[in-house]
Amino acid sequence: MRLRTILFSLLLCLLPAVAHGQCQIYTNTYYTISTSDAPLDNGNGTYDIIVTTTLAGSATMNMDSTCPCTNCITQFNNNKQNITHFPYITNTVNGVGGRTEGPTFCAECYSSYQLSTDSGAVQPGQLIYATIGGEVDCSSAGQVFSSLLPTLELEIAYTRAKGMGTYSGCTGVASVVCDYDTFSDCDAFSSPPDMPISAVRASFPQAPPLIWECYGLGFRWYPYQTNFVFTNATTYAIKSGLDFAASCTKHANGT
Repeated sequence: MRLRTILFSLLLCLLPAVAHGQCQIYTNTYYTISTSDAPLDNGNGTYDIIVTTTLAGSATMNMDSTCPCTNCITQFNNNKQNITHFPYITNTVNGVGGRTEGPTFCAECYSSYQLSTDSGAVQPGQLIYATIGGEVDCSSAGQVFSSLLPTLELEIAYTRAKGMGTYSGCTGVASVVCDYDTFSDCDAFSSPPDMPISAVRASFPQAPPLIWECYGLGFRWYPYQTNFVFTNATTYAIKSGLDFAASCTKHANGT
């Protein structure tokens, strides 16, 4: 199962100085929140959607070099490896999951904490939502990083694809596969579909009719994106003999 990264955000911040006697401690954080998703076919017409969120990065901590207490700077530098960071990930998918604390790590160490959440069984065309975020708390400076991503909207989309009688991109010798040119064969109520299908990769030759039932996992950042993004639109393309316009998945207007 190949996970697809769909967002990568980097936050670099200079925190308010933390008092340490008459001196100041400055913390620079270099943490990222990334998320990926993958479908699991349950074999009964439903799919589980696995959303994986990763919080990774490191930080630097330094005492103000103008601190009049030289011994304070030396003492801080000698002991800052004992300062602890506490990572938290929020990963809620279809009402499942929540905020979870990860393993602690030293303040200036690189760390990567990952959490996966299973949506449970989802029907094709069903919209589900994910809340994704992360934060890092410091035993010395309090909260040093916090990021909450926009709401992630996900769906298993369905489109019936019909062959146009042309193909290209054939590869293989003993077993040949080609890209069959198709159009989305959807009825008037579901055109254009969320997941347009312009080609299906399948073994060659194919007996008519050249019709496939296609399922794919799509996402959009709600409410900022109108259309869904698909990277595996023909992962589940099943040959079909139903030669009529289908009721495809259509949520392009945000409904």
